[in-house]
Amino acid sequence: MPLLLTLIALDAVLLVHAGATGRLGSWGPLIMGLPLVGVLLYVMVELIPERMAGAQVRQVERDLARRPVPVRCGCLGRGRSAR
Repeated sequence: MPLLLTLIALDAVLLVHAGATGRLGSWGPLIMGLPLVGVLLYVMVELIPERMAGAQVRQVERDLARRPVPVRCGCLGRGRSAR
């Protein structure tokens, strides 16, 4: 019984997440129709890559923050003109 309640609660949470991210149309029937399989597929296909990409984005932001910002001098060089 506790396992069933946990699965129902997890289904509800993932349905809300899918709705909030605009994926309810494609994932809603799968999560509701095949509760355990739908939950596992949604987590593997949507949530894990989303979290991994988030970690990679944060790492790139940290790397970019460490780099010095180039200063533009405003000169165009010899023989070049603004177009």
